Amino acid sequence: MIRRRPLRSSRGCAVAILALLISSPLGAQGVGVQDPMQRYLRMMQLAGASEPTSMTLLPLTPPDLANTDSALSGPWRSGPAVDRLRAWSGASVSWDTETRGFYNSSHPRRANDGSVWQGRGLTTAVEGGGSLRWKALSVTLRPSVRWHANDAFSIAPHDLPGQSEWSYPWRPIDLPQRFGPDPFWAADLGQSELRLDAGPVAVGLSSRDAWWGPAQKNAIVLGNAAGGVPRAFIGSSRPVDVPFASVEWRWIFGRLSRSHWFAPGTADPGRYLTGAIVAVSPEAVSGLHLGASLVSYGRPSDRGLSVDDYLSLLVPTDTSTADQLGSVFFRWVLPRSGFEVYAEWARNDRSVDFEDFLLEPQHAQGFTLGLEKLFDWGPERRVSVLAELTHLEAEGTSRLRDNPTFYAHSVALEGYTHRGQLLGAVVGPGGSQQYLGATIYGRRGRTEFWVRRSVRDNDAFYEWADTTSFDGCLFCQHDVSFEAGADVVLFHDSWETGWSGALTRQRNRWFTGPDVWNLSLGLRFRRSGSR
Repeated sequence: MIRRRPLRSSRGCAVAILALLISSPLGAQGVGVQDPMQRYLRMMQLAGASEPTSMTLLPLTPPDLANTDSALSGPWRSGPAVDRLRAWSGASVSWDTETRGFYNSSHPRRANDGSVWQGRGLTTAVEGGGSLRWKALSVTLRPSVRWHANDAFSIAPHDLPGQSEWSYPWRPIDLPQRFGPDPFWAADLGQSELRLDAGPVAVGLSSRDAWWGPAQKNAIVLGNAAGGVPRAFIGSSRPVDVPFASVEWRWIFGRLSRSHWFAPGTADPGRYLTGAIVAVSPEAVSGLHLGASLVSYGRPSDRGLSVDDYLSLLVPTDTSTADQLGSVFFRWVLPRSGFEVYAEWARNDRSVDFEDFLLEPQHAQGFTLGLEKLFDWGPERRVSVLAELTHLEAEGTSRLRDNPTFYAHSVALEGYTHRGQLLGAVVGPGGSQQYLGATIYGRRGRTEFWVRRSVRDNDAFYEWADTTSFDGCLFCQHDVSFEAGADVVLFHDSWETGWSGALTRQRNRWFTGPDVWNLSLGLRFRRSGSR
């Protein structure tokens, strides 16, 4: 359970606590969604390393990591990330500590950073614990503690009834512009998990971050822009061989919570979350991975959450109290060319019938398209170039019929969020994003450079434009951000460190707001071990 407490003391206290925690001998498990090794293993698939997983259902599991020797023949043949990978795939006890710090000069920044909320000013997060494995049972305890300076900045006013002044301004959804007026602490179970592998099936309880689908920057159905949802799960323990293919699957059952700044003064009734994903890798086409995912979330009945809620993927759902998101996707890896292409097509609303689908298949759609190309740069370096496009804006069908905005709902007003952050694509409801980046992998780490263009909530923009009395060029008022940044990961003996920086120019903040600059800085330390 998350706990937040306002804090009015000096930042010096927070810095002292941060320094103390950096030196603490905490620990954790292996390859999570944010672990640099996850992206490295995906890159090595392009280099021809034989990995059985589709990389569309993350985090990676211990059996996924059992056959990694070919992947580790690349630039990262040694170092803390590799030691952590080998420890989790073979050792019975492993541990590490990770400390992260963020700074934003002007306003908050959305990112795929789990339970961290990057407000204006300084944000620090310390995560650590340990993992034990005994036969088929594994236990990981990796809690997270965070401190947010949450400095003040200009917010957009709104007139939404029953909502706090910090709320999202354009529609009911639990995405606060600011998490209250004060600095605060927060804590939760972080990347913790209890798991039992019984042959090809795994069951357990988890609060780990998750990532579904082939995308690398915006996961439409389930990503880690929010912290992991406390949940039970059942699924494949490893890719399972069936006639003509291998299969990975998972089914989750969780409970979503709201933030303190949504509908203040009212009790949180909770929302159920259930979702399933399946990925199929046919033998006939090497490197091809096909998949589908579906999630359902909504308000409980007057009797509270029930078994029927969590079986809503199998039975018809009352869409007046619940919502569903679904997608189909593919990822095709061509190692001889060092190339991959992927796409995900999602729907945020059902078709009335098959004829409706044939006439307007684009209704309530969202999609991601991506490609990555790998180049050799000498014997010790590889360079990957990644381009990705995500589009979640309403289509033209909204002129004649209701076209619900992605992640928002008319009854489950908190939307597809958990504790004030999105469970889907970081680009957000009604948004779109174009990303272009290059990553250099060497023996001592990696360096990534990128440029990115993000459009914020064009669904809200067009509604505003239809009703505003703004006297000027309306089509010049889109809220668009242009960002350039770099991220460096370095290995030093048992230490792993990271530095990142991004400069963003946001045009027309909240449509009528000023053009603003934002400088984002990040710092990370991680140390691990095993026996």
